[in-house]
Amino acid sequence: MKMDLLMRATPMPAWVYLLSKCIVALVFAAMTLAVLFPFAYLAGGVRVDAAVWATLAYRVLLGSIPFIALGFAIGYLSGPNSAVAVINLIYLPTAFASGLFFPKQLLPSFIQSIAPYLPLHYYGQLGWDAIGAPTDGSLSNDWLFLAAYGVLFFVVALWAYRREESRKFT
Repeated sequence: MKMDLLMRATPMPAWVYLLSKCIVALVFAAMTLAVLFPFAYLAGGVRVDAAVWATLAYRVLLGSIPFIALGFAIGYLSGPNSAVAVINLIYLPTAFASGLFFPKQLLPSFIQSIAPYLPLHYYGQLGWDAIGAPTDGSLSNDWLFLAAYGVLFFVVALWAYRREESRKFT
């Protein structure tokens, strides 16, 4: 609550505050990859070229931006006590329907028809393509859809932030 008061006292626009939180999330994600990739190499026996590691890293990091925005939106809309439950209720079914757990071809046809409308589908395509696995679309299409979802989620997050701010301080 005291951080809210401090942020309210500054002239910083809401979008700058959300952008700074997004950058911090990306830094922590990069630190996670810096631990995860060597672990995959040493413990999992994953052997790919350095260029593949680099491609996978930048795609995972840049592709996660819309989901950071979605997390902000859910956090501001649902509150701190229920945000984790809401995120799990959204993430698990969409990850399943997007083909992250199983190849999409193994899923029922009605779930396969839903996948192209889910942002995790395009995020997964970026990763699969980086390691040379077959994908069902073009890379530019995947980036375009993720960018559109990112804009949408950031607009919702900004609206939810301002809504919560007005509720607390008016």
